[in-house]
Amino acid sequence: TSVEAAESFFVDSLEEWRKKNGIDKMILGGHSMGGYIAVAYCEKYPQHVERLILLSPVGVPHKEKEEEARIKRGMGNVSLKWKAVRYTFGKLWEWDFTPLVVSRVLSEERGRNLVSSYVQRRLPAITSLEEQINLSEYLYLNSILPASGENSLNRILLPGAFARNPLMDRIPKLTVSNPITIVYGEKDWMDKTGGLEVKRICVEQKKVESLKNKTENGKSCELIPDINVHIIKDAGHLLMLENWEEFNSSVIIAGM
Repeated sequence: TSVEAAESFFVDSLEEWRKKNGIDKMILGGHSMGGYIAVAYCEKYPQHVERLILLSPVGVPHKEKEEEARIKRGMGNVSLKWKAVRYTFGKLWEWDFTPLVVSRVLSEERGRNLVSSYVQRRLPAITSLEEQINLSEYLYLNSILPASGENSLNRILLPGAFARNPLMDRIPKLTVSNPITIVYGEKDWMDKTGGLEVKRICVEQKKVESLKNKTENGKSCELIPDINVHIIKDAGHLLMLENWEEFNSSVIIAGM
C-alpha cells in the first residue's frame, strides 16, 4: 500500500465526518500522528480549514537531519545492546507489529497493570489517583480494540517515527490564509527543531518571493503560510496532560 493510499484512509474518513456534521470550515488540530494527518487533510481540502494547529506532530524532519539532532543530544551514542533492540524493533515494524499488539496478547490483569505502570511512570504530573485510574482505563480499553488505523502506520512512517514523506517539504506548500501553529513540549521527543526549520523555510521563501513579487507558479507570496512555534514548559510529548494549563492557553491563542 502506498503512502498516499494509507493517508487517504484517515483523510477521507475525516472528510466524511465533516460532511455529515455540516461543518464548512474548521479549526483543525491534531496530536502526534493526528498532526501528520491534519497536514495531509489540509493539502487535499484547504477550503475547509480555517486554522491548522499541529500538536507535537510526527514526521516533520527528514530522517538524516533528525538523526543528526539526536546524536547531538546524546541519543546517537547508544550501546551495542540498544542497537540490537532498535534493529529488532525495525524488523517488527516492517512486519506490522505495533506496541498495541502487546496489550492484546497479555491477560487482562497483566495488560491493565502494564498500562497503569506506564501512566504512573510516564505522567508524574498527574497526581490525582482518580485521574490516574480513569486515564489507565481509557488507554487500556483503547489498546485492546481490534486493530484498525494502526495497520497503516508502517506505510506512512519508517522505524523511529520518521515519515516516508516528511512534513517539512509539505507544510510550506499549504494554501491556508491564517497562520499555522506548531506546539511542542519542552522535553518532547519530537524534535522541536523540525518545526523551527519549517518556520525558517517559510520566512526565507517569503523574502525571496517578495523580491520577485511572484512565486514560480504565479501566486502571490502571501500564500506561503506564516508559522508560529510554541513550546510548552515542563512537558513532553503528552503535553496536554503534563502541563494542561499552558497547553490550553496555547491552543486558545492559536485558534484566535
